[in-house]
Amino acid sequence: MIEIKFTNEQFKTLLKLVSTATWIINAFRGEIIEEFEKFEQYLLSLAKKEGFSNLIEYDEDTDTFLQSEKLEDEIQEYIEDYNDKIFWQTLVTRLAIRDLEKEYGKSAVERMELDERVKRVNPFINKYAEEFSENGIENLVIEKRRL
Repeated sequence: MIEIKFTNEQFKTLLKLVSTATWIINAFRGEIIEEFEKFEQYLLSLAKKEGFSNLIEYDEDTDTFLQSEKLEDEIQEYIEDYNDKIFWQTLVTRLAIRDLEKEYGKSAVERMELDERVKRVNPFINKYAEEFSENGIENLVIEKRRL
């Protein structure tokens, strides 16, 4: 067994890290990954024993430890920031790749060396990044294709 000693601040940081990671890993899965859930439960139980009752709660009905509202609010800030950045990065990248494939053809893009593909996709990325930075989704329009 490995024994590690933490200051109270370090343990609180570890608790926030693990709770944030567990949420990101399991939040949208059909079946949660138990090893992460169990590790989080272990840390939350240690938090209870070590007097961090302001950060955790115990639910007798489900026999599980939960983040307190205070801890949940703290990690929610990190999760929202992450989600926001991922949304914009994914949107910009997918639109840029779509436009690159329209211009050169999907098979031609697939045959490009990585550095060539990056060089050619960057103008599209810059165009969308600038647009969304200035206007958000205000100018984003979905058009139905006519068959």
